[in-house]
Amino acid sequence: MANLHDLVSAEDLAGLEGLELLASRLVNGFLTGRHDSRRKGGCSEFAEHRAYTPGDELRRLDWRIAAKSDRHFIKQFHEESNLNALLVLDASASMAFSVSTRTKLLHARAAAACLGRLLLGQGDAVGLAVAAENAPAPILPRASAKQLDTLVASLAALAAAGANTLPETLRRLLEQLRRPTHLVVLSDGLVELDALARIFPQLATRGHRLLFLQVLAPEEVYFPFEDPMRFESLEEPTSTLDVDPRLIAPTYLERLRLFLESLRRLCLRTGGEHHLLLTDQTLGESLAPFLFSRSRRQRGAHTRREPTL
Repeated sequence: MANLHDLVSAEDLAGLEGLELLASRLVNGFLTGRHDSRRKGGCSEFAEHRAYTPGDELRRLDWRIAAKSDRHFIKQFHEESNLNALLVLDASASMAFSVSTRTKLLHARAAAACLGRLLLGQGDAVGLAVAAENAPAPILPRASAKQLDTLVASLAALAAAGANTLPETLRRLLEQLRRPTHLVVLSDGLVELDALARIFPQLATRGHRLLFLQVLAPEEVYFPFEDPMRFESLEEPTSTLDVDPRLIAPTYLERLRLFLESLRRLCLRTGGEHHLLLTDQTLGESLAPFLFSRSRRQRGAHTRREPTL
C-alpha cells in the first residue's frame, strides 16, 4: 500500500518542517486548527483522541495516556466542530506536462498529500475529489486516523489523462456537498474561464469557500524556449503547432499574464483565493508563502510575493 513517502520526497518533507506549527496557529481560513463551538459552559461529551500538535493547549492533553505510554494525545469533544475540507485534484492530460521538473500532477499530488496531513493532524475533516474523465467517486471528508492512508492510496493511483473536467466536477460537488466546505483546488487552471465564472458564484452562495492553488511548470510561466520547435497538445494529440518561440514569446507572456490575473480576480470576486505553485519549487517553498501570507493577513499586515511574470 502506498504511503506518504511514496508521494513526497525527503527534500519536500524537510522543507515542510515548521509548517505544522504555523498551520496550527491559523484560526481563520483554509488551514485552521480547532473551531470552538458557540456553546459555552456545561459538560462536553468526549468524542476521540488525536495526536498532539505543537501549539495545542496543554490543558487538553490526556495525561493518563502520557503517563502510561509517553505518547501525547489531545482529547476532542463533540462540542468542537472541525473544518470540512475537500481537496479537488485536476488529473487531466495537461497535468502530465514537464520539461525540467517533475510533472504538474506529481507536484499537485505531493502538495495534496501534505495539505491532507496538516489538516488531519489538527483534527480537521479532509476528503478528495478528482477532476478527470472516468474519475473515481469522491472520498468524503473525514477526520479519522486512517483517512490519510485512504487519501494517499487514491492519490498514488492517479494518472494524468483526458480532457479538463474541472468545471463539471465542481458542478457535481455542488449537488453532493451537504454542508459548507472548504474546496482546495489543485489544477493548472487551463480551462475556459467562462465555465468557472458560472460555477464559482454558486459555490459561494452555498457557503463553500474556494482556495485555487494553480500548479504550473516554470517553462509555462517564463517561456525560456529559443530554438524553433513543435508544440503538441496533451489533451488533443492531433493538435500541433510549429513556431519560433522568440517571435511569439512577448504575445504568449502577455496573454498568460492576463489569464492568470483574470483567474485571480474571479477567485477574489467570489470570496476565494488564488496562489501559484511552481513545480521547480519544493513543497515548503510552494506552501509556505500561502501559510505565511494568511498568518500576516490575520495580523493586518498582508505583504506577500508571487513569481514575477
